[in-house]
Amino acid sequence: YDLFAQRCATCHVVDGSYDEVAADSPSAPNLTHLFSRDCFAGCMFEQNRNELEAWLRNPQRKAGSLMVIAELSEAEIDQLYAYLETLE
Repeated sequence: YDLFAQRCATCHVVDGSYDEVAADSPSAPNLTHLFSRDCFAGCMFEQNRNELEAWLRNPQRKAGSLMVIAELSEAEIDQLYAYLETLE
């Protein structure tokens, strides 16, 4: 959760799992139940580990995406994936 709070919660929220670091006015999708979805990014990408990790590396794969490239390490991508996976 700490990495999510530091790197993602400025724009994204998760119902019931965020506090003062959460976006005051979320500008990005709510990630609650992310893994209950079949797809993400406007349903451009199938919901699976490879696609989500590729998205975290380069969200500009979707033209016009407002998500910034966070320059995450592979370890950080693994940590974020593990956290997001708990949000079923």
